[in-house]
Amino acid sequence: MTTPERETELDQLFGRHAPPGEPGLAAALIEGGEVAFARAYGRASLEHDIPITLETRFPIASITKTFVAAVTVLLDRRNRLSLDDPVRRYVPELPETIDAPPHVTLRRLLSMTSGLRDSMEMLRLAGYWWRGTATAADMTQLLARQPHLNFRPGGEFLYTNVNFTLLAQILERVTGTHFPTLLQTTVLAPLGMTSTVDRDDPSTVVRDLASGYIPVGDGEWRRGEWSFGLSGAGSLVSTVPDLIRWLGILRAGRLEDHDILSEMRSPVELEDGSVSRYGLGLQLWSYRGLSIIGHGGSLPGCRSLLAYAPDRDLGLVVLSNRDNLDREGLLAEVIDLWCGPQLAAAPPVGAGEDAIAAGRYVDPDLGESFEIRPGSKGLEIDLLGAVAELALEDEGALVDILGLTPVRLTSEGPDGGPAVLRLAYGGRVGRYSPASAPAGTDAARLAGYLGRYRNSELESVLEVSLADGQLRVRYGPPGHSAAQFLLTPLADDVFLLRFDRPGYAFAHCLRFRRGNDRRVHDVLISGSRLKNVRFERENG
Repeated sequence: MTTPERETELDQLFGRHAPPGEPGLAAALIEGGEVAFARAYGRASLEHDIPITLETRFPIASITKTFVAAVTVLLDRRNRLSLDDPVRRYVPELPETIDAPPHVTLRRLLSMTSGLRDSMEMLRLAGYWWRGTATAADMTQLLARQPHLNFRPGGEFLYTNVNFTLLAQILERVTGTHFPTLLQTTVLAPLGMTSTVDRDDPSTVVRDLASGYIPVGDGEWRRGEWSFGLSGAGSLVSTVPDLIRWLGILRAGRLEDHDILSEMRSPVELEDGSVSRYGLGLQLWSYRGLSIIGHGGSLPGCRSLLAYAPDRDLGLVVLSNRDNLDREGLLAEVIDLWCGPQLAAAPPVGAGEDAIAAGRYVDPDLGESFEIRPGSKGLEIDLLGAVAELALEDEGALVDILGLTPVRLTSEGPDGGPAVLRLAYGGRVGRYSPASAPAGTDAARLAGYLGRYRNSELESVLEVSLADGQLRVRYGPPGHSAAQFLLTPLADDVFLLRFDRPGYAFAHCLRFRRGNDRRVHDVLISGSRLKNVRFERENG
């Protein structure tokens, strides 16, 4: 129940995340279908000193996926398509190799279990950055040249935008209606969401749109930029009042008098028996025993959150134009404040720090790496760019709090022996040891990695060079200096690539492979959203 004291506490909570004079946020708390609190903080434009209001528009990024999923399930209910249809029925230009059972289906697109490689990450390997241009059609054409998957369909969970880029195009082909028009007639107009628009081209001018900002230290900010077409993966722009209306659909569970929520909020069981925390276009969180459904969104300079706890009939909408907003942390703080006394105890701060040492770990067989490091409340894990806060379970395992992918980390190292950590996440299991520079990283050994490696599907060249005794790698066409990075050795033939620019950070693991002649023949590259992309050595 709202009281002046609780409103003041909420006001102070949100205010801490958006100090005066900085980029900020607009937020609303909805309880029992009524707006209990709504307020705006900070500046929509630093250049023009324009304040954020509740009517300010923001890119909502991946919250767009909830709309695409709802329309897809609605068309299934109308018998216009089936969620279990193979994707190639609608996109026949995709390679035949992905059509073998178990099929890549619409349901697996919606649940992020398709195994399809993420187009945006593949563009990165091709040398395109946020200033490059690529439309949704370009991304589909790139996908059509990929004969391989990240994993067997249905076997694992991996969050990839390409699933919803494809879905938007499938919806267009099924209905014969351009995706923005379909969304307008099916959802936006009937719900009175007059401020929500599709902005697939980021150069499109939209009135009352907040600029996105990235902190770069000492009170300095840079504009968040991107120029990729996002389509169904993240192209919508909206306001807090409009998303309150959309939250009402999650609350009612129905669209056009069809039940859509029961399908959307059902978790997916993977082949190993583990359960994903993603339904059909909905993230499924659990915090202090409270089940929460919704979605977050991220673009350079923008963060957004839509969350609803059915058991408490409590909803939260947050739209922000500051890149460093901790959405999940803010959600946890709001829940602690609003319903904390009625919930299970909060995870203890710092739990697990004595059980597992901070540092970087590597599985050379998988060609994967992760980092354990201190976070705001305890340990957190960085899975090549996907970050989750960890808490200690009764069984001694570290598990993620409010994470997208279920993470379970246990120690298998013998007493007094080297640490070996077993990591299970998203249907994938690896055994990781502390990373260390392998023996023989002298110039003679490093020279064995030098040269050019090619991936014909990406039409990209990877060039490995040596400078100042350290390996460097460049993605994309010759002369593309912006895509040149330092490689850090983790284990024999395994290296880490990190790009730490604020707002655009990512990490890749590179695993060089040798033939019977012990010479390096190719390299496999894995990141948080694509696995084992092969570049073959030229003249090798």
